[in-house]
Amino acid sequence: MARATCSYGLIRLAVLALLVANSTGCGERRSWETINESAQTAHSEGQLEQAEQEFLAALAVAEKRGEEEHVVISLNNLGTFNSSLRRYDESIDYYSRAIEVRERIVGPDAPELAVSYYNLGIRCQQSNHLDEARENLERALAIRERVLGPEHKLVSQVLNSLGLVAYFQGDLESAKQWLERTVDVMRRTELALDPKLATGYTNLAQTLSALGEYERAQELMADAEAILARQFGEDSIRVARAKVNRAEVLGHLELNDAAAKLYESAIAIYEAKLPEDHPDLTVGLNNLGTIYRVQGRFKDAESMYQRAIEILERLPVDAHPDLAASLFNLARLYATQSLADEADPLFRRALSLYEGTLGPEHPNVATVRSGYADFLRDNGRGEEAERLVAER
Repeated sequence: MARATCSYGLIRLAVLALLVANSTGCGERRSWETINESAQTAHSEGQLEQAEQEFLAALAVAEKRGEEEHVVISLNNLGTFNSSLRRYDESIDYYSRAIEVRERIVGPDAPELAVSYYNLGIRCQQSNHLDEARENLERALAIRERVLGPEHKLVSQVLNSLGLVAYFQGDLESAKQWLERTVDVMRRTELALDPKLATGYTNLAQTLSALGEYERAQELMADAEAILARQFGEDSIRVARAKVNRAEVLGHLELNDAAAKLYESAIAIYEAKLPEDHPDLTVGLNNLGTIYRVQGRFKDAESMYQRAIEILERLPVDAHPDLAASLFNLARLYATQSLADEADPLFRRALSLYEGTLGPEHPNVATVRSGYADFLRDNGRGEEAERLVAER
């Protein structure tokens, strides 16, 4: 196996050597600028294999000629290219190498490194390397605050990303602090009139909701919705998403009638603007089904869940956790109505999908397993319930 890997590496080096030596037809070597431009053009035109070869060739030329500025640009280009293909680990490697070269040229605290640290932090977040993401984003923040001042819009960009990383880490108090600062800076800059402020409000509101601060979360969600309505119109997709977000918070406040109206309004916008099987519809359908279930509107709830399931079953495997959630919700609805034969296979399928896509240790797996076990006990199948619980 190692021999095959080495052979591939030799072939790749040979290809790069040929690319580096490639002539213009007059016996002249192509310049780094020419190769880089060719790579950018190929990437923009969707010629991905050619683009990658050219980006690699540009890097090889820069390294061979000792042109460190071009080496940095080439490494960053390869980071961006790999990120566009969601090859985040490769992207992180290239961005890290670019920072090493840049630090060698200008030192560790140079202003231009802020962008590099920020890009690296975002890629680490996307690949779920959250500790590394936070470390790099904090470096970017320190440089930007020193160079630009604490109330610059680019500072709010980093603050927002730090808040999201802390949120994903489960560090909700830190997330709240970062995101409070984000919206405070935004309000003091030209971003006060920008839709990005709505994003800042939404991120902070979701964190507050996770902390149980629903009243303030709902107010921020309403502010975000108002900003988006002014910018894009009351019937825009962005407003529909804002309605779904706010309705979810209203559900936590047990304001179910108001939440239902918002979900219904959002779904109406989606239906008017999107294809009938668009995945964005499923969040509103699923959540509205839950509101209807709480209100005792069981037939309406069943219709919402079934429609969400129909859409999700046509989507790729990435959508399976969402499908599992809808199946579980429909199973609970049937269980509430003592429809055991209908509920049982839905519980089993939801559990199987969650375990297959999220892994056995994920909290959602525990939720479904517990819900299924309760169902089994309620239906006189206590031994099965205990075996199910013992499988953890």
